[in-house]
Amino acid sequence: MKDNSDETWKHWDDLPEEKENELIEKIARTSIDRNLETVTQIILGSFGPLPTFAANLGMGIFGPFLELLGVDTYTALFRNRDNLQRIIDRIDELSDEKK
Repeated sequence: MKDNSDETWKHWDDLPEEKENELIEKIARTSIDRNLETVTQIILGSFGPLPTFAANLGMGIFGPFLELLGVDTYTALFRNRDNLQRIIDRIDELSDEKK
């Protein structure tokens, strides 16, 4: 049975909370699995509001193309600046568990 949350999500809407949590977990686990936790944290923490600005601009202009490339949900995730910190925090948690 297919999840209908993706079918009802529109590019101009925020992602459903479940989808945000899923993507945050996926990004954090990928960073840990590839030993890129420090690099990921530096990149996400150092750009300040730039990822949020770029995500808003990108979804507004390139939304349909981002969907074709399969990165529209990730772009929508970065529209919410709080998600950057949530990813960094989750990487910290997983890194502590790994040790």
